[in-house]
Amino acid sequence: VPVVVTGDPHNFGTILNMTVKGLGVRGIHCKAQETLKLEVCPPEDLNLQSFSFVAVCRWSHEEQSDGVLHSGFEIIDISSVDMSHLRELLMALGYEYLRDQFRRKIGEEALKFIEASSDLICRMTQKGVISFVNNAFCRFAGLSRSSLQGLDLEIFVPESSKDHLREFLSAHRSEDYHGSFECPLVGASGESRLYHWTVDARTDSDSLSLEFQLV
Repeated sequence: VPVVVTGDPHNFGTILNMTVKGLGVRGIHCKAQETLKLEVCPPEDLNLQSFSFVAVCRWSHEEQSDGVLHSGFEIIDISSVDMSHLRELLMALGYEYLRDQFRRKIGEEALKFIEASSDLICRMTQKGVISFVNNAFCRFAGLSRSSLQGLDLEIFVPESSKDHLREFLSAHRSEDYHGSFECPLVGASGESRLYHWTVDARTDSDSLSLEFQLV
């Protein structure tokens, strides 16, 4: 959350932590015992009012890791209206934190389910390159996850079905795709087995490229 010294727009920073009594700030230039009027500007997506208060710097030091000043402020004068805005911000930030924790927990639980599943699960790029496999797929292929990532799924597909896989990949280019796909694979045993895949297209969060998840 951005914070700026009132009347000095070039002296601004970022709030590291905050309570109704004070705040920790990264970036604002100040000295211990210096009194400043600070204005807090909540991000637009929180849809909250900006507010200001008078605070005294209780400590300030330069972080060795980045050379930026970190300071601790005690709020000594704030109106009742601005205090209500401050409390609204604290509630919103608390909600955002809890929501992030919830999403992280859901992600962890989903990963546990995927790893425990006996079904083969993998993700591949639109070119057919494997980006993720679960434990069951590793056992099927007789290879570790790190060895499988970056390989072309096509190497497990019998020669007679390679064109079928290529046609599927070239035909579906939308992240809205959800469907099914049948394709045989040959694993470590050397036997060919027909798999019926449920396919969901998704956008990779890091590269923003299209991927297919096959279950």
